[in-house]
Amino acid sequence: MPDNEIEIAVWQPSHAKNAITRAGDNANERNLVLRQDVIKIKSDSLAGNIKQFLSQIGEVFRSATQEFDGFSVETITINAEINAKGGLTLLGLGGELGSKGGISFTLKKK
Repeated sequence: MPDNEIEIAVWQPSHAKNAITRAGDNANERNLVLRQDVIKIKSDSLAGNIKQFLSQIGEVFRSATQEFDGFSVETITINAEINAKGGLTLLGLGGELGSKGGISFTLKKK
């Protein structure tokens, strides 16, 4: 592997028989079939995607760190997942797959 590439394990849709299946919560939901792949991403591309993601998150939380009812937000922890193209996706609660991978960013007020 070249020095400027990073290997990342990602989950992608699959039609393979040996893939992991997550059954829906009710009989009307379709099953989600995934396979884990290892992809290679150029480190400068990933760095650019992380910089863009954090810039966008900064815009979202800029007003959230202001004081309210005598309290202020000192730190914000954000969890993101890297997709197969090296982009970052914000992870929310109640995710269908219960992802445990990805990146956590903790932003602290200066």
